[in-house]
Amino acid sequence: VLKSMTWSQRAQLINDAFAMATSGQTDASVPLDIVGYLREEREYAPLNVFFNRVQFYTNYLESSSFSQELSDYFGRIIQPTFDRLGWFELQSDKWLER
Repeated sequence: VLKSMTWSQRAQLINDAFAMATSGQTDASVPLDIVGYLREEREYAPLNVFFNRVQFYTNYLESSSFSQELSDYFGRIIQPTFDRLGWFELQSDKWLER
């Protein structure tokens, strides 16, 4: 289903899912399930929404027993993006990859 959505729709879905979980309108696992696909994401906006919204979870669960498990989960999600983009800016990079 996510593959048939535009990048803006995917970004909005991620934002809405995190907002609903933060406000208690849905279970916290819902946005975590949704963002599992981000390993394959190639557009900036959905990734940016994820990075901005995930702060709530990392701050909220920072001192809990789930902190390391959550950190590992997020790492598995974003590692392919970092592997693809690399750590250093290249002159040949498109502006969204810088």
